[in-house]
Amino acid sequence: MERSGARDRVTFLAPAPDLEALYARSDVFFLSSRLDPMPNVTIDAALAGVPVVAFEKASGFADWLQADQTLGRLVVPHLDAAAAATVIAELAADPGERERYGAALRAAARTAFDMPGYVAKLDDLGLAARAAVDRAAADIAEITASGEFSPHLFAGADTSIDTVALVSRYVNASRLAAPRARPRSGLLVRRPTEGFNPLVYAEQAPGYDDERDGDPFADYLRKGKPSGPWVHGVLRPADPYLPLAELTPCGCWSTVISTIPSSSTSSWSGWRSTRCRSPCT
Repeated sequence: MERSGARDRVTFLAPAPDLEALYARSDVFFLSSRLDPMPNVTIDAALAGVPVVAFEKASGFADWLQADQTLGRLVVPHLDAAAAATVIAELAADPGERERYGAALRAAARTAFDMPGYVAKLDDLGLAARAAVDRAAADIAEITASGEFSPHLFAGADTSIDTVALVSRYVNASRLAAPRARPRSGLLVRRPTEGFNPLVYAEQAPGYDDERDGDPFADYLRKGKPSGPWVHGVLRPADPYLPLAELTPCGCWSTVISTIPSSSTSSWSGWRSTRCRSPCT
């Protein structure tokens, strides 16, 4: 200030507990920051109806101003102090222009920076997250108690993890895949048991709702395991064979995908498909 000769024109105020009185006495607010994502002081100034001058690409507030055709004039090129001074001087010399910009800024800020609405939305998100956690816990308890979950199908040969942990893993993976009826959700969710497809249930079960009903398998169990395209028969090695007379000849197609280690550090993956014609039901 001494070098520029502006000491008699600039006043540094002591910290104040309440800035509203200062905003009320202000004609223009200049955001001189080189980089400030979204300073609260600019929001407060806007809500008070004080025109805010800011550098382009230096703050989120400047970006917000530029999104409005009228308010965008308050944004000057990055670090161009002369351009900022010109806009401030023009506003200082024209009370009517200051009032028009201040009114437009206040109206836009009341919509964009609605703090009560913002807090209400945060509250809704928190309550929804809490409800989702509670629903997941209830789903885990429902599936575990039913005894219908297949640890071997879900985890393969890894028997070191207890069933409750596996059920929790399944339910959380299923929850993160919501909405489950969208394409490619199956890449994220393994089936919880043989003969049941949770994604088909999510897509086709009448009345099922992702947010309200939670995991499809848990909902299926709660509703008494209703039949539908989400359920299909399962052939197991231990199942008794039916007499040949009761079987209907049909065709089948099997595809085997295998990985065979070689003597080198790499491995070879191949596939083999076969067609067969055998008695089946």
